[in-house]
Amino acid sequence: MKPLLSGLLLFSALGQAQFRDLATAFDGSVVHCATDMRLAGTLDGSQGKNYKWQDGKFSVVISPNVTPLGFRSVSAFGPVISDDGATYGYGFHAFVDSGEYVYKGNRIDAAGQPRLSRNGLYYLRGWNGGGTAATRLSFLATAEPAFRVSSVWDVTNSGDLLAQRGDSVFLGERLVATAPGKILSTAMNADGSRVAYVTQHDGLLDLREGNSVLASLSDKGTALRAELSSDGGRLLVIESIGGSSRAFWMERNLPGRNELGLVRGGNATISGDGRVVWLLQTDGRLTRVKLDSGERESMNEPLPASLPASSGVRGSLVRVESVGLGDGPWLLNLVSQTEGTSLPLPVLESTADHVDFQIPWQLSDSFNYSWPPATSQRDI
Repeated sequence: MKPLLSGLLLFSALGQAQFRDLATAFDGSVVHCATDMRLAGTLDGSQGKNYKWQDGKFSVVISPNVTPLGFRSVSAFGPVISDDGATYGYGFHAFVDSGEYVYKGNRIDAAGQPRLSRNGLYYLRGWNGGGTAATRLSFLATAEPAFRVSSVWDVTNSGDLLAQRGDSVFLGERLVATAPGKILSTAMNADGSRVAYVTQHDGLLDLREGNSVLASLSDKGTALRAELSSDGGRLLVIESIGGSSRAFWMERNLPGRNELGLVRGGNATISGDGRVVWLLQTDGRLTRVKLDSGERESMNEPLPASLPASSGVRGSLVRVESVGLGDGPWLLNLVSQTEGTSLPLPVLESTADHVDFQIPWQLSDSFNYSWPPATSQRDI
């Protein structure tokens, strides 16, 4: 292979979080996430996509490549998944946000960010993540009657809606809280017997047997959001302290909190059985934590900001002096210094004077950049 042209300047810059909007199944064996990154060897664009991790590898769930009405590209976000992992959904950022569910291999319009019951039977159409209006529907019904409620947050396994009406929060027709103030996010177990919500002023309120209890936060901590296991026995909390996000979990009816450490943003989720938490660590690692044993396993390498070209970052080759890159297409490779193997680089953007590419996050070795040998495609 020919060495990298000396007239080209190589640089890289850390992008935004590799993964976000985590959602996992009942046993924590699969996790869905949104990302702007791209798997090595694929032709997906740099827009937001949904991936899943399962059986030791990442794969693409949805990768939209649509440019609606001539505006910016569609980006996928906000995955949801049923406890058995068979039904899932995702939202799309576009000129008008939309989304869809996948039920028994069929795609169903969500008309807004998806929201799904734990058993995967009920879903909300038109829910946009801020307690906005939605219609409840059932995957099993051929004709579901309109059940539209404003300020709806979630849906139980029996199809009851968690909704806010004025200063009160109802689950179906049962009043669960009054005068909660502005709700920022909610969490609910599968049957709705336990609800938690984050408010603007009070922090995190945990409803146990109809009583509002302010859950334990760190000194000067502010709750970002919370999640509950399917039976409500374990509560995951993400809080903000001095600009940093920290995750911890609590056992029902037991004092104390169990720290999980710093996370990037609010990116953590608990499995339905309450035994597994997936979280995005501040160094970019997607990590699975087994709560009973504390065992941790990261599914990708960290992103050390001190390195000029490390896994998961965006790199660029820029024309300097009189050296041009030509018209492409380009075949950029990474070549391992230790194994001699090569890996194609996903090209994010290319013009006559620069190429932007992604260094895949799977890499854990030290690599050199090189051009591949001449092929039927244009060689630089």
